[in-house]
Amino acid sequence: MNALIVAMKLSELSLKMIQVPIMVVEQFPKLIMKVRFLHLEQAMDKSIPIYLDGLERSGNMYLANVVRKSFNHDIISLRTHDINTLINYKETNPFIVPVRDAFESIASAKVYRNHTYSNNLFGDNQIHNSNIGTIISRYSDYFDYLIKSPQFFIAPFHIFIEDHDQVIDKIVKFHEDRLELKISKRYTIEEIFTDINGDNAVESYGENAFSPELGNFPREKAKERDQVESTLLKKYKDEIKRIQDKVDVLYQRYYDIEA
Repeated sequence: MNALIVAMKLSELSLKMIQVPIMVVEQFPKLIMKVRFLHLEQAMDKSIPIYLDGLERSGNMYLANVVRKSFNHDIISLRTHDINTLINYKETNPFIVPVRDAFESIASAKVYRNHTYSNNLFGDNQIHNSNIGTIISRYSDYFDYLIKSPQFFIAPFHIFIEDHDQVIDKIVKFHEDRLELKISKRYTIEEIFTDINGDNAVESYGENAFSPELGNFPREKAKERDQVESTLLKKYKDEIKRIQDKVDVLYQRYYDIEA
């Protein structure tokens, strides 16, 4: 895939939810950033866009869906899962980062990366991407950067999958000093899942959205998940604990917001 083809495909993506595969970002980072900010300039005519991006397996697509439905703003769901997206972000628009418990997200990421590498999906032909040490290092660095970057709104996975209205209210509160975000409509969790599981689910979210290895929504457990979790508990317990300590610091930032 050359840069021109990437640019053409990106230009066709919906402004409502721009989703860029991580392997494309790794191959064409400068091009991706140009396309993102082109869309940002276009979106400014309609509303102030809300950015959303976090590490993989953290509920990015689910949260983007909830935020898109709740606000009358364009939602730019980057899905790069890359610390450089945070580092290079210089805009003042709201930027929401979903964060999930370390053990759950890293186990899921290992399953995901094993599957993409083994099946050469999304251009993932680098075996080090599926190395558990590489994944742990990425997660640790990402949370370190978030801890020292209070401009990003932290959305805890365990809360927004159970009570997304609480998260929506705190998004409004967090930004109230510089931006008046208005909730356009409230949705129950049943309504959210009725939409996700609807007849047009594959068309709306992609054929992998419910895959055990790659899926973004509730799905069957991947066959190798138990083995991955066992390995993490036996060999990487201390590393997971250190990362969870960082996650807890980020959770506290969310808890401290009084909505």
